[in-house]
Amino acid sequence: MLMMYVPLRQRYTPRFTILARAAGGERLGSAVRDLMRSLDANLPISTPQPLDSQTGPVYLQLRIAASVAGCVGLVGLLLAGIGIYGVTAYAVARRTREIGIRVAMGARRADVVRMVLREGLSLVLVGSLIGLLLAAAGSRVLTGLLFGVPPLDPMTFSSAAVLFAAIGVAACYGPARRATRIDPMEALRYD
Repeated sequence: MLMMYVPLRQRYTPRFTILARAAGGERLGSAVRDLMRSLDANLPISTPQPLDSQTGPVYLQLRIAASVAGCVGLVGLLLAGIGIYGVTAYAVARRTREIGIRVAMGARRADVVRMVLREGLSLVLVGSLIGLLLAAAGSRVLTGLLFGVPPLDPMTFSSAAVLFAAIGVAACYGPARRATRIDPMEALRYD
């Protein structure tokens, strides 16, 4: 932790800080100063300061690190979406002839979309499982940096999986729509 409480009788220091939390900070500062003067009028008392002035720089470093980690995560999510889109678009391009034959044989647009989405989302499912396993292993290592969140928080893990699935559906939908526009006659000539 950043701060530790030690009773004054266990470890005396001529200079110490009183930390107090309250809604009215200004009133509390004057009340603490009055209380200290009533105990010992000769005791030097400095001006009260908000706790953020003492801990601000430490928390600022943690906030910056969290922001950088969040940005790296968003870039990773964007790259994963682009990768899924690219692989799905490549698979559709390679299977243009097959999709054209399916459409010529009577496959409906919904069937073609479902087929492309199923194949693309199978990649998303495998990626989600691998990512969740790696996150579970990594959270054990980073337990000391987690504040207020258990290492294997089901809400966090399920939210990440749902977000990745939504990105995967959005990435697969473009190639799936393009697959429905394949003209069977052009596809049969395509080679």
